[in-house]
Amino acid sequence: MKKLAVIFMALIMTASLAACGGNGGETSDNNSLVSSQSGNSSSNESSSGAKADLSNPSIVVEFGDFDAIEKLGKDMQNFAVEENTVIKITGLYSCPGTTPSIVEDDGTGKAKKGISMYLEDGIEKPADGTKIEAVGVAVKGEYFMEFHVTADGFKVLE
Repeated sequence: MKKLAVIFMALIMTASLAACGGNGGETSDNNSLVSSQSGNSSSNESSSGAKADLSNPSIVVEFGDFDAIEKLGKDMQNFAVEENTVIKITGLYSCPGTTPSIVEDDGTGKAKKGISMYLEDGIEKPADGTKIEAVGVAVKGEYFMEFHVTADGFKVLE
């Protein structure tokens, strides 16, 4: 009986491995996802190569507008924001790791929502919790729309 159970399990494992095949032995590499989400970028111009007019943003998120930043984050994640759209956000600077973000507080201090920023090299990063204004463009990334900010669009307010 034991021998029959071992043979049966071997057949099931073989069948399941065959069903998972077809990728040529490739494995997914999470490092590519992590590197694509790093918060620094050497090229923060719009993908067309031309500088965007930052003086006329199409999307504006005012300081403290938790619902607006939450909606923008979802839209960016789902590619619902058009490429080269100029976005202006006033919020709090946050950099818990390697990726800088601009966040809004929910008003209770219990939750924060925000989006990652891809900052132009050379921007001096303020302390966490500093109020900033970031004006940049949406750039199509591999996994989501990215918010690219140049030095001209990054301002410390407090």
